Amino acid sequence: MTDGSRIEVSTRTTEEQKWEEIEATLARKRYEMAAALEEAIASRREYDSVWHATYARYQNSAMLSLLPKDPTATVLDVGCGVGVLLQDMVGRYAYVHGLDVSAESLLLVDIDSPNLRGLVVGDGEHLPYRSAAFDAVVLRGTLHHIPNVDQALQEFHRVLKPGGTLLMVEPCGDHPFIRWGRRYLSKRKERYFQSTEMDSYLRRNDFTPLILRRTGYLASAFSYLFRARLARLARPAWFYRSCVNFLILLDEALSVIPAVKSLSLGIIVVGRGVE
Repeated sequence: MTDGSRIEVSTRTTEEQKWEEIEATLARKRYEMAAALEEAIASRREYDSVWHATYARYQNSAMLSLLPKDPTATVLDVGCGVGVLLQDMVGRYAYVHGLDVSAESLLLVDIDSPNLRGLVVGDGEHLPYRSAAFDAVVLRGTLHHIPNVDQALQEFHRVLKPGGTLLMVEPCGDHPFIRWGRRYLSKRKERYFQSTEMDSYLRRNDFTPLILRRTGYLASAFSYLFRARLARLARPAWFYRSCVNFLILLDEALSVIPAVKSLSLGIIVVGRGVE
């Protein structure tokens, strides 16, 4: 009888431990979800600010100018986040899809358009789409967050129609001074690519490089280094828009000067899938 009591107590203790572990797991998940949502909200507020919204529209316009002109094209935005690029894509294409690893970010996509056909939680290394589904795949600063770049590029090639377009805008480190700055001045320590590296990635994953263009100088540097402070600037809105547009004009002037061309903070890459 004593042995039976011991067995009963032991079983009950094991059951309690199991529920304690479940409760601890749920608590951790709730914390992670709350933190992810808070981060997504902060990102949305940042992109909605006068400074960052103005610069984002400029970047989006530059990207869209390099995509197919056909308004019936089917386009995928990988790493769409809170919808910064999607908001301009739906005004141009009839079939727009967005994918992001953050469900919380997708919750904050505020786009009321029938052209936005779907938002899916997923990652670039395992795209939940059928093969040959898209005319273009676009990444706006997403590739450097993906651990396995080759696998992701293979997935992009798979979901693209034969001869489809891959467009990416990524941090660049062609110049030694820019690499030094990214290493010692940037708090975020993000990955970056060099032009030759991007060319190699494309070719070995069945893409023909069409465009490798440097972009982003003063406007990009200001937006990157002082993003939190700039996000708080609100009024007078016309003044801050004018400041951004002035820096953009300087950027465009600098981009054609051979001596400073390689000092860009970003690179625009366009490739065509090999059929």
